[in-house]
Amino acid sequence: MEEESEADLLNSWGLMATCLDSGIHSAIRAKNIEILSQIQQIIILPVNDKPGRNYASRIANELRGAVDTLEVLELPGLPEKGNILDWTAIPGNDKYKLLDIR
Repeated sequence: MEEESEADLLNSWGLMATCLDSGIHSAIRAKNIEILSQIQQIIILPVNDKPGRNYASRIANELRGAVDTLEVLELPGLPEKGNILDWTAIPGNDKYKLLDIR
């Protein structure tokens, strides 16, 4: 996720979430991978555009093998450049639907 407001939404739902300091321009640092590798299950929610999906793939590749469960989840129905905030603006989309998608 690129925006703090996206992480805030997920945290308000009781889901642990974080965001990137510089969006897709954030460096993937060994220290970040070390911290994230302590989490058993990681789900990456990319922005719905090519750069967002490519960056999500890069992060997933760095984490592969370091965590028990790793998934890049592309949310259905997102507009181009859409994110979790756009997805929740679609009627019927909420925490429970997000958990059901998986």
